[in-house]
Amino acid sequence: MANYQALVTTAWTADATSNRPAFHDDYPAASWSDVTGQPVENIVPAPNLCNIVIECDLTTLNTIEADVNYLVIWSEEIVEPT
Repeated sequence: MANYQALVTTAWTADATSNRPAFHDDYPAASWSDVTGQPVENIVPAPNLCNIVIECDLTTLNTIEADVNYLVIWSEEIVEPT
């Protein structure tokens, strides 16, 4: 179960079928949503950065924070209402 949420800056990648954050390939267990707010066609190809909100467990979040390919802007624990 995902119990942390974070805003992450990452590069995006494209193939014949889709444009997506490179994050997708490195951490498939974490769910993510693009929050860049603009079409991929408008993102400058160098450095081609976008922002995503991820949900993952604490171990995955710690691994992402230590990965030099990603910049975690903020993170917080997801607290379920009781």
